[in-house]
Amino acid sequence: MYGVFIVFWTAELLYDTKKDLSLISLFGVAPYFLVVNADSAYKNVNDLIARAKQGRKPVSYASSGTGGSPHLGGLLLSQVTNTELLHVPYRGSGPAMTAVLRADVDFTFASYAAAKPFVDSGRMRILAIASKERAKFLPDVPTYEEQGIKNAEVDSWFGLLVPAGTPAKVKQDLHQVLSKINTSSEMSQRLYSNGIIFTPMSLVELDQYYQNDIRQ
Repeated sequence: MYGVFIVFWTAELLYDTKKDLSLISLFGVAPYFLVVNADSAYKNVNDLIARAKQGRKPVSYASSGTGGSPHLGGLLLSQVTNTELLHVPYRGSGPAMTAVLRADVDFTFASYAAAKPFVDSGRMRILAIASKERAKFLPDVPTYEEQGIKNAEVDSWFGLLVPAGTPAKVKQDLHQVLSKINTSSEMSQRLYSNGIIFTPMSLVELDQYYQNDIRQ
């Protein structure tokens, strides 16, 4: 069976992300990990930053494409550490990971699910989790802040959004149904095994989370 997709391109969005959408369920947050080739000389993030400050050779990082979370993670790390990091965009996370494996770049940001096979096989090492807290599924991986770097966190979140004008009762009903699904043992295990962290929130808390994320 073949599907036909029609894409309309416009220079401007036809909606206002902040005003026209409401987040009614957050399936989970996937923190990113700063990963390097297993043979890299970098043992922690400070090693990497120190090398970048020397300026002898650009410290480079791969991303899955311009504007994505890994790209923004590198920009943020560069900003808070006052260093220059060379962004090398690739067409997808697969090629970006390959670039690290081939030592074409110094590092990349990867989700737990993407990094796990290479870390388990000894081909990559994780230097830090780009989050304020350590992950329960990787408790030995230090955070940025534990290495002296603050306000450089980056992650991706997955949720369900509806038009802002959706009736309150419909939002509440959908929220309750999805909350039951997200907290079920089967879903919890699926999320956990893929490195996705689920945090229960009310609709008010979800709205605050959404608006704060947009402002950042």
